Order: sequence, then structure tokens, then C-alpha cells
Amino acid sequence: MNRKNTLEFFTLMFPIILPVLLLTPPAESITAQEIIHKVEERYESLNDFQAVFQQALYMDEADTVGYLASGTLWVKKPVRFRLELEHQTTVSDGRTLWTYVPDNNQVLVDAVDTTGGSMRPDQLFLTYFQDAEAMLCGTEQVAGFDCYHLCLEPDEETAVASLQVWVDRDNWLARRLTFTDDGGMITHYRFTEMQINPGLADSLFVFQAPDTVEVIDMRW
Repeated sequence: MNRKNTLEFFTLMFPIILPVLLLTPPAESITAQEIIHKVEERYESLNDFQAVFQQALYMDEADTVGYLASGTLWVKKPVRFRLELEHQTTVSDGRTLWTYVPDNNQVLVDAVDTTGGSMRPDQLFLTYFQDAEAMLCGTEQVAGFDCYHLCLEPDEETAVASLQVWVDRDNWLARRLTFTDDGGMITHYRFTEMQINPGLADSLFVFQAPDTVEVIDMRW
């Protein structure tokens, strides 16, 4: 093809090629490790935050019913949290853990586990990155927010078979998490209505049981 024919060819093809070029998204220049670093930096900069969340649990991939719940999570550093679900409220000031179940008219009082044997709700935002190989699987929207989709391969010693995390491209916090355990159970979390550093009062993280509620102290 001579120079003239080449010029004519590209002149004819340009109207066809241009829409394709405009519609093709640019390749992501950020890596999975850079995203994780930004999430860790963002979490370190927080004093407190709150978020509405939805939770869904399925026994396996064939389970179409599952268990659905929604609630609100409040977190204040270093280790205080309040988790309110429709049928249960869990509160901790970092030393004491209160679990209130209105249907049972009981509140269980216990010491906070400091051995690392259980995961606090606030750790949902970071724990999934530990001892896991991460790969950037693409970008998606979660509840209208643009997110990076990370696929993680956890350490073989954990009970988690696979992890997926959707990180908000603006605030660098998780908008959605999906865990599949080694038994096939699948757990989804989706976080919305986030408020970052709202200045939460310390009193929010101390539970005051109603007078008519039975208090069961498990610390002794």
C-alpha cells in the first residue's frame, strides 16, 4: 500500500475507529498494592466514622434465600464500636463488651477479647488485606460509587477461601466485601451513608441497660 492509499485508508476508517477509541476506558495505572496502601493511610487518618450497612449470608452458591440483615456501625479509635441490628445491639468501649438482645430481654456483659481470637467490626475495613495476595480485577460501581475491585487470595492457614473487596475511589474505604469460607458459605457486606470523622461522643460506646432487662455478667 503506497503512501496515498494509506492516507485514503485511514481517512475512510477514522470515523469508524474514533468512537471505539472514545468508548475504550484507559488502562488502570494504579496497582493493587498501591490501593491497599491508600486504604491503610486513609484508615490511619480517621478518628471515627459511621456507616449504614447491609449484610447477606448464603450457605453456598446455590442458596438463593440466605440470611439478610441491615444496620448501622459506629467506630471510634482506638477500639470502640457500636453495632446496631434489628434484633441485636453490640457495644464496646474497648474494655467491656455488651450484647443486647431485646427478644430475650437480656444483655450479656463480657470482657473484650484481647487475644486476637475474634474480629471487631471495625477491623472489617483492614483485616482482609493481611496475609493475602491481591490483584486488581477491574473497576465497578457499588451503590452509585466508583470503586476498585480487588480479588484476594488469603493465606492457606485461614478459614477464608476467597475474598473480594470494592474500594471507593474517592474516600479509599471499602464499599463492599465478599467472603467465601472454606465450607462454601458466602458473606456479603455493603456500606453506604458513610460519615467520616463526625465527632462521635464517648457515651455512644457505653451501653446503658433498661431497668427491666436481665443483665448477665460473664466476666466473673
